[in-house]
Amino acid sequence: YGPYTKIINDHVPVVWVQNLSDSSKEITTILTQLLSKSNMTITNDQMKYAVDQIAQYPTALYLRLALRVISRWTSFGEFYDTLPSSAPTLIDHIYSKLESTYGKTFCSYALAFLTFSKSGVSNTELEDLLSIENDVLESVFQYSDPKTGRLPSHVLSRLLSDLEELIAQGESGVYRWYHRQLKEAAERRYGYLRM
Repeated sequence: YGPYTKIINDHVPVVWVQNLSDSSKEITTILTQLLSKSNMTITNDQMKYAVDQIAQYPTALYLRLALRVISRWTSFGEFYDTLPSSAPTLIDHIYSKLESTYGKTFCSYALAFLTFSKSGVSNTELEDLLSIENDVLESVFQYSDPKTGRLPSHVLSRLLSDLEELIAQGESGVYRWYHRQLKEAAERRYGYLRM
């Protein structure tokens, strides 16, 4: 009982989507086509590793998240252990990468505000919220002492651009997580920041 019952009772059309097969051939075909849309190819070893990992958790969400990680691989870089075997673990891996790229404090607060906002948060609201957190400003301006007391817009723009595949922007311009599991992982990870 729950959302499915409500959908049926309200006569909402339902389309059943089959699970992604754990067939290596099907996964290889899908992955190759998705990579080609970005004009990207990967080595045979990388393809084998990616297909093996996706076959362990053959869902559309895992494939989409894995594609995000795969698109950052280089032909000469290390790629083993970059695709954990479940969506929640992969999401945590992605959040860790974001924290190391943008700084743990700034990224943690930004993702916490996005996660715990009641009905989404706009770019301007997020910038305002981050600007009132002294810890965030200190981490962003660790090598300078600006008198503005305001987070530079370009810092947030870079993070939002990197989150593009993980968040969706609603009609009113507010950002929300693209998928429930992304929000749940952020709730677990950033719950200590909940206001």
